[in-house]
Amino acid sequence: MTFEKPNMETFRALSLGYEVARTGGTAPVVFNAANEAAVEEFLAGRIKFVNIVEIIENCLNRHNVKNAVSIEDVLEADAWARREVMELAYSV
Repeated sequence: MTFEKPNMETFRALSLGYEVARTGGTAPVVFNAANEAAVEEFLAGRIKFVNIVEIIENCLNRHNVKNAVSIEDVLEADAWARREVMELAYSV
């Protein structure tokens, strides 16, 4: 097998994953929750596959990252992201 460096523009979700890992705090929580919620919307036929990454990115852009993270912060960020995806999914 030969592995090549991935194209970060083509694989935008991978690029976003690296960004949220560097950012830390609640950003990875929002990334994960937004991804799960967007995939659910796709599987339900409410959005197109190509909208998944767009919705995740928009959700991350709207999120105010908290750096000192408690379990309450994690749960709040997760719930916020899921609500945000629902709102964004109906606007695409």
